[in-house]
Amino acid sequence: MSEQTSLPQGWAWTTVEDLLIEPTCNGISVKGSNSPPGFPALRLSAMSQSGFDYGERRYIPIGETTAQTLAVRQGDLFVSRGNGSLHLLGRSTLAQEPPELIVFPDTMIRLRLAGVGRLRRFVHLLWPSRIVRSQIEKKARTTAGIYKISQRDIGAFCLPIPPLNEQIRIVAKIDELFSDLDAGVAALKRAKANLKRYRAAVLKAAVEGKLTEQWRAEHPATEPASKLLECILAGRRKKWEVDQLAKYAAAGKTPPKDWRVKYVEPAGTDTAGLPALPEGWCWASVDQIAEVQGGIQKQPKRKPQNNGYPFLRVANVLRGRLDLGEVHRIELFNGELEKLRLRRGDLLVVEGNGSRTEIGRSAIWNGTIDDCVHQNHIIRVRLLGGSPEYLNSYWNSPNGTRRVSEVAASTSGLYTLSVGKIASLPVPLAPALEQEKIVVEIDQRLSVVDKVGSQIEADLRRAARLRQGILKRAFEGRLVAQNPTDEPASVLLARIRESREAERRIHPARAARKLPAASGGRRKQPAGNIFRRGAVVCYVIRTLKDRPSFGRTQLAKVLHLTQAHLGVDLGLEFERWTAGPFDKTIYKLEGFAKKQGWFNKEDRPSFGVRYQPGPNIGERCEAAVAILGEKRAAVDELLAHVAGMDADAAELFATVYAAWNDLLIDGNAASEEAIIAEVYGWDESKKRFPEARITRCIAWMRKHGYIPTGTGQRTQLRPPVSEKKTRRRRKKP
Repeated sequence: MSEQTSLPQGWAWTTVEDLLIEPTCNGISVKGSNSPPGFPALRLSAMSQSGFDYGERRYIPIGETTAQTLAVRQGDLFVSRGNGSLHLLGRSTLAQEPPELIVFPDTMIRLRLAGVGRLRRFVHLLWPSRIVRSQIEKKARTTAGIYKISQRDIGAFCLPIPPLNEQIRIVAKIDELFSDLDAGVAALKRAKANLKRYRAAVLKAAVEGKLTEQWRAEHPATEPASKLLECILAGRRKKWEVDQLAKYAAAGKTPPKDWRVKYVEPAGTDTAGLPALPEGWCWASVDQIAEVQGGIQKQPKRKPQNNGYPFLRVANVLRGRLDLGEVHRIELFNGELEKLRLRRGDLLVVEGNGSRTEIGRSAIWNGTIDDCVHQNHIIRVRLLGGSPEYLNSYWNSPNGTRRVSEVAASTSGLYTLSVGKIASLPVPLAPALEQEKIVVEIDQRLSVVDKVGSQIEADLRRAARLRQGILKRAFEGRLVAQNPTDEPASVLLARIRESREAERRIHPARAARKLPAASGGRRKQPAGNIFRRGAVVCYVIRTLKDRPSFGRTQLAKVLHLTQAHLGVDLGLEFERWTAGPFDKTIYKLEGFAKKQGWFNKEDRPSFGVRYQPGPNIGERCEAAVAILGEKRAAVDELLAHVAGMDADAAELFATVYAAWNDLLIDGNAASEEAIIAEVYGWDESKKRFPEARITRCIAWMRKHGYIPTGTGQRTQLRPPVSEKKTRRRRKKP
């Protein structure tokens, strides 16, 4: 506290923890369905500055006691505990009255503040100020691109608290000023939305020929687009022939007699179902009018050393424009620069995105950086004739984005394209001269839109600065008049402290109780849970016991996938261990199973353990059949896949699944690049797996349906252990 700046008379510095009437609390994993039965549980997307959207929910199978413990109450303050963007980490929502009992997810932390005066509203207004944001940013930790903050850190945040009466005056004044400011911001956002609609309308009219109707009437003798297409195709064939002859010459060979018949004409487009075009226009496939090329996959060997070149990423390609503020570099090898160097006029298309409206967004390369290449999540379209600006306008028009969206594949919330899909898309080809006229017409209309849009963005930034200025003045005691007769904040804090201590004396068990696992502690399991879990483990052991590589590592991975992917509730809480997802409850289960005669473990001569069935394993396997029910077939399929894997393959399989699922739980797009980064951030040992192997694993998982959906519990970081304990555990996986 002594490090904090001085405060006005009557104010006091305190911690968040000192303002609470209950300990901070994490929520519960939102694993369930979009409809009843079950208790409703909020999604992270329900949060906003103005309150919760209680319609953003799932339904989860939990008991009444847990639901009551994690119920949202009016006046509770909730803080987001993880996000891929630092500026979104720690944002807050003050809960309004919920329409029914509803619980909160483990992506939020609950702060149950003392309900005196306007304290809760005051702290909520204080939260986005630099006083709190600076502490969030200082304490944030990042793992594989995900920023996180803990309950302990939040509880220790220092807050300036004014006298109770001054809090009331501050809140009233902020609400008054923010009301006017919010009205202005809302008007700016409406104007911004209108500009977006106008831009879309201009592009739609342009690529449908409506902007150039009069021009066509005045230029009836314009060469039709069919002639342009013929010219492009002839040039394409000629280039292929020149390239082939060069290859024969380089190899010292004479071209065979019928070498030209090997040329494959690019596939056209099926016009059935496509709308009619203006006179002189024609439909063509992208493959007919352009060269389509993928990019370079980022790998450890690509770290720039001796031959580094500028390298465009998805973040550099926005809709209709480039953002070259941060351009990375990548190592290239023999011949790659000539093949992949970008040229002015190349169309760059984003290959994957979590939003259907953003998939396939494009921009034209402007040539401002020499010898620049692009990553594999950007597809290059190099036009062989006509105007790149016209093609870009079509691509970003409602017509183009709709066709791109139709062919984009969705994988766990991520929409993806491919070179083949891009090449097959139809394009309304206008005559060459008309394309130039269309570009001019678009520029004339959208140049005004761009200027107005820039002014709106500047005004929105000014409004954000004004908001921060209001908060800064408020929490420095300079927004409202101070009254020396106000009861000082120290008295208020003392009352809160006395009230909390009285509650502890009256209800010591309530004050010290441990919440369910979602709130940070290990969940106390019902007595029957170990029998349920043991039944499934026995079923797995009896199936895989003869596999040479089967042991504790593979067992843990099977249990993780059975619970996380197949939805079989085993009551396990997996942590990020070196060898992948692991729950140390398995150790206790091994001892219990030996006493029950289910199975025994034996240490291997070198490392790890193997399992041997016990005399009573059959009884537990019969119970497993009943427990698994309709999911037994899916479990059998999983076991069949794992049976063909060695320990490394099973480790990678389960780790990739967990990393992928964690990304989705955190609300992040699970691109291939993001999954690989999350795997490498799991543990240093994961870097022994090359990116190419992880990529193959992801492809295999997609092929066989092992696609996470962002449900279940997130894997937690393994708590640090002492050196002594580490030595003891070296004999364990």
